Amino acid sequence: MRNLLLIIPGIKTTSIPLIKGLFSNLAKQFNVDHGHDNWAYDFKKHFQNESDIETIIYEWPRGFSRLFSLYPGINNCATFFQSLKHYDNITILAKSMGCVVAKKAIRKSKPNNISKLIYVATPHRYSKIDLPESIKLINVYSKQDSIQIFANYFFHFGRGTKVLHNAENIEIKNVKHIDFNQNKIIKYKQQEISMFDFYTNLVNSK
Repeated sequence: MRNLLLIIPGIKTTSIPLIKGLFSNLAKQFNVDHGHDNWAYDFKKHFQNESDIETIIYEWPRGFSRLFSLYPGINNCATFFQSLKHYDNITILAKSMGCVVAKKAIRKSKPNNISKLIYVATPHRYSKIDLPESIKLINVYSKQDSIQIFANYFFHFGRGTKVLHNAENIEIKNVKHIDFNQNKIIKYKQQEISMFDFYTNLVNSK
């Protein structure tokens, strides 16, 4: 049986050439933290030291523009899913807007080999995700994640939610958005664990 971990990172926040000034002003207003945009490659290396599951990072334009980044990212991801039919089970670990790309690409291409979608620090417009019931949904969030609030303001006009009705919701306390990009120690189920080990456990969970 061929298994795959597909990692989809979110928007790059360290280089936004066209709207850098706008982002900076809004970031200050919402007290947004950002950085460590290459976390997916750090986690891939960590995960491959712990597991023999094949791992791929899907890189999309990772910008703020719907026209030039989000929509092309979704369309290309949907096409990319079609090239992964030889895998039996695919787990997707996606961060922030990368989860939006994953969700909409799944709806578009309707792959039947995705078994799990792990949302990390993702802005949700609605509290229920419209995806096949065969896909296990895990939603990781923090109440201290100010950029998630910012993203709901920017993309969903102030609406949105952190918690989903049809997913396993996992709250990580005292964690900012940038902390999800770093292999720092967190508390989960009354125990200390590194962020990347936490992700690894989610990927390997049934």
